[in-house]
Amino acid sequence: MRKLGWLCMTLLGLVVGYGSLVYVLGDPAHYDAVFRPKYTYYHTMVVTHGLTSVLALLIGPWQFLLLRPEKPTPRSQASSPVGRNLWHRRAGWLYFLCLILGALTGMPMALMAEGGVSARLAFLTVDVLWLVTAWLSLKTARQRKFAAHRRWMVRSYALTFGAVVLRLYLYQLQRMGYEFNAIYPFTPWLSWLTSLAVAEWILAEV
Repeated sequence: MRKLGWLCMTLLGLVVGYGSLVYVLGDPAHYDAVFRPKYTYYHTMVVTHGLTSVLALLIGPWQFLLLRPEKPTPRSQASSPVGRNLWHRRAGWLYFLCLILGALTGMPMALMAEGGVSARLAFLTVDVLWLVTAWLSLKTARQRKFAAHRRWMVRSYALTFGAVVLRLYLYQLQRMGYEFNAIYPFTPWLSWLTSLAVAEWILAEV
């Protein structure tokens, strides 16, 4: 069941990541009309945010495969050679850097987001939480508190995966006939709160 969940999460991340890269790296003339003026004006910031956020989205699932188990077994310890831990650390630093850049570029974008004050506060909150959980994940790893590191990493990636959940909500609600302007004030909240709630449920079961 866990393997199936990991596979679904990874595939959804790949699909959304690919679509996001095509979107932000494409011709600004093809941006959605509601976003086009500001995305074109702040193009460098938008591209930086898109690239770093997608990289974090794609790196995250593989980190869980390389991460030391919370309750090690002889088999898991035998399959965690130095090389595997080295790759985990390198990818972890890249993930951390991507989060820093993604959050710092996401904050000014949050302040000009569609959906009014509600959506802007939702995006700004998740950017702050992104930084906090990333820092706590890094801090616990450097302190060699690996069980705590794993839990903060799960929360950090849950916030990252909120971008995927947001698109799922928007797609499904618009298919049901709801207008974008009517749902965008609250879907940013629903996206990362849903993802974080699932993460906490998973952590409670570990």
